[in-house]
Amino acid sequence: MIITVILNIIVVWLTCRSEKDKITRGAYIAFNIAFFCYSCIGIYTSEIDESFYLSYILSMITMNLCFVLGKRAYRAIFEKKAAPAANGEAAPGVESLGRIDRINDTLTQKASIIRALAIVYILIRASELVYPEFNLKYLLTGPNLLYENLLETTSASYHTIFGHMLSTVKTLLLPFAYMYISTKSNKIVLCYFGFDLLCVYLAGHASIGRLAIIQVLIVMCLFFYARSKNDAERMRNRVLFIAVGLLSFMIYVFLQNVRSGNVISFSSINPIEAVKSFAKSEFFYPRNYPLAQELYERGAYQPSTFWLWLITLPIPKAFLTIPGVDETTSAIYRVFSYHYFGGHWYYEQGVGGMLISVLGDGIMVYGKYLSFILMIPFAFFLSFYLAFLRRIKYGKLLYYTTFFQFVVSFRPGVQYALTKINSFVAILLILFIIRRIQPRFQYVMKE
Repeated sequence: MIITVILNIIVVWLTCRSEKDKITRGAYIAFNIAFFCYSCIGIYTSEIDESFYLSYILSMITMNLCFVLGKRAYRAIFEKKAAPAANGEAAPGVESLGRIDRINDTLTQKASIIRALAIVYILIRASELVYPEFNLKYLLTGPNLLYENLLETTSASYHTIFGHMLSTVKTLLLPFAYMYISTKSNKIVLCYFGFDLLCVYLAGHASIGRLAIIQVLIVMCLFFYARSKNDAERMRNRVLFIAVGLLSFMIYVFLQNVRSGNVISFSSINPIEAVKSFAKSEFFYPRNYPLAQELYERGAYQPSTFWLWLITLPIPKAFLTIPGVDETTSAIYRVFSYHYFGGHWYYEQGVGGMLISVLGDGIMVYGKYLSFILMIPFAFFLSFYLAFLRRIKYGKLLYYTTFFQFVVSFRPGVQYALTKINSFVAILLILFIIRRIQPRFQYVMKE
């Protein structure tokens, strides 16, 4: 365990040395901490075969290497500079702006379209409160925190063509809602997240997941900190972030007890004990690694299934059936849950799916000695996507929201993070359309 920690520190240090941006460095450190907590600590506490430490080390090295490669790929694609002329100025007829600058310029000139897309998203979100079910009635029922109720939060309309179409449109428009909100005041950001949390709560029939609440609190703190204008504001927001962090642990423990049927008051929760309880509850996923290895040896989930699922991910399956891709059996955690419950689907047991963390996904697909292969698309995409978002002029809120979701993705596994491809494709697709629906703009060299 000690050797693993030392190797981890060395690799993270080398990775951060390759990156000058402090916020990006912080993201890499946060990802490594999340990976260590969800995929390594449990190997020690569960007293399983120590060979799984090797799985972690190889995957950790691969992950950090792909962080560096992902950032370099981003620079090669989006930061291509113009070829200088003999006199040192931009050569005539040659692009003078990098691709990412053109995207920012497009967003600036098309601010009205971005605002319109954001408004359409908000209107669709609001329409879910009254159609196909009048969910506003749940404002009067009081919260329902029982776990069984959370299993029914997915609207039945999603399984219809119209419902799936609305879900797809929301996926496409959400990034632009974040971009638009990022340009507004902190009060508007607070109102937006309050509205979004209310929609989640009512659509869930007065139920809401623990992470949905915690995400809103943490993302707002990160966003406020990014907008700090002086040292006094930064210090205030740091204190706020620490307080919200402790509050998040307390919320987690409170909801966990309520779901289990335990009577507990929120004020009686000790923050330090809440942190310990959170760690004990969350960092146990490696105990399922032996079963994941057994399922790999039995060929329960073929690598071809994962890669086919990945390359067809942006395609809405409600409109186009992909041979070999099934919404149930192509999801790693669902297949694992099916075998975990002895050949029964988890929802038939009245519980949620069993998770094995991002490393566990790799073990189930490639075995413990080749599990690092699954880290390649996972880490490469994380680095590439965040590098892209970091440079979008109006993308602060989108960046911090996605950053938190990526940190959380080390818990449910690789597929959770890779579904962000849909949002990434949406950004590029809509920007491409925006640039084509009106005459081309002339760009000049920035002074």
